Amino acid sequence: MLTNRFPGIFAIIASAGVALADGTVTLRSAATLPAGEVHLADIADLKGPEALALGDIVVSSGGSRTGTRITLEEITKVLDHRPNINFGKLTFHGSACVVSLPAPKPVEPPAPVAVVPKGPVVRDMISRRIADLLGVEARRLRLKFEDTDNKLLDQPTTGRVVELKPVGAADRMPLQLSIYEDRGELGHTLIASGTIRVGVDVLRDVSVARGLLKKGESITADSIGTDQQWLGFAMKPAAADVVVGSIVRAGKLNPGQAVMEADIEQAIAIKRGQLVTVHVITGTFVIKSQARALEAGRIGDVIKFTSASASKDKKDIRTFDARIESSGRAIMTLSNPTTSPHAGTTN
Repeated sequence: MLTNRFPGIFAIIASAGVALADGTVTLRSAATLPAGEVHLADIADLKGPEALALGDIVVSSGGSRTGTRITLEEITKVLDHRPNINFGKLTFHGSACVVSLPAPKPVEPPAPVAVVPKGPVVRDMISRRIADLLGVEARRLRLKFEDTDNKLLDQPTTGRVVELKPVGAADRMPLQLSIYEDRGELGHTLIASGTIRVGVDVLRDVSVARGLLKKGESITADSIGTDQQWLGFAMKPAAADVVVGSIVRAGKLNPGQAVMEADIEQAIAIKRGQLVTVHVITGTFVIKSQARALEAGRIGDVIKFTSASASKDKKDIRTFDARIESSGRAIMTLSNPTTSPHAGTTN
């Protein structure tokens, strides 16, 4: 009986008379704990301030192990040696708690080690193919692949036929990939195929604005410089030989901004009604004559002309077409003498 073994504790409880308990310690029948010291709160439910104050007390310092049985008798022995515990305000329930260790975690198999293909793979050949496709050196390419394409990109190419062709134009170049392998008597067999997307930047020599250039402003040699910039493969920088003399088409060009084809347009080289020199080429001969432009145009445009001597008042005048070569000059290639500027055709 506990009353014989711990007269001190139960004498205090008896002296409390009918006083209500301010704490209840209910020993659990079982508890699963990690290895280490066992505290009272680990194996018992504590209610009330007097009981909660005992939660951190170590009731077993030997450490928990599966099958360890901690009895109420052992717990009260520990508590009996602790000062300032008012047993008269505590009520105990239960007889013992069996402690067990957590079940060991299942050992997860090691992650499979990626097999690195021996020899060249598809990824290695893409740079060369794209360089050939775009007509640039491979060192001027910067490629970015998508992780979802790794299975195709890491396919070996040794002894295989790899077909790679673009299937569209976008910020990320779509490429249709087909891989064939020689199976001896069966011949070549398609073993892998799919569409991969590659981000392609090209290091290009570009014309850049030295300062702010506004819409309609003429671009001079002093207002433009050169630079090298990484641009998306679909971007079209303006050729250096057409930038100077052109005008800003829309918006503006900021300092350091590369000039794209869409940013500029050629200035009007010949105005309507302007007298120009037309070089008429027939065979090995060149005939120069004055003509009047019936339309305005830019360099490279083919516009209508009439003889400089033609009266502006005539409704029925002979016209011919010629290509604007520069401001004040046009060229016409004559294959049939009857279509000369002087013979002309009648509108």
